[in-house]
Amino acid sequence: MSWKFVLNGNAYKNHLEASSAAGKSGYQFFLYHNVVYFRDKLSLRVYNTGLTEEDLF
Repeated sequence: MSWKFVLNGNAYKNHLEASSAAGKSGYQFFLYHNVVYFRDKLSLRVYNTGLTEEDLF
């Protein structure tokens, strides 16, 4: 997966704050502590995609 689709959320206190920042920025995917998450716009749930930072290019 390309970095252009993923917000780097490592600067936030937790993955929920990173999810909120991703949504405000228009991203559906965000990285937090080496894990790529998907943010569902409809239910506002956050899912672990199984991808890590090493999978991003």
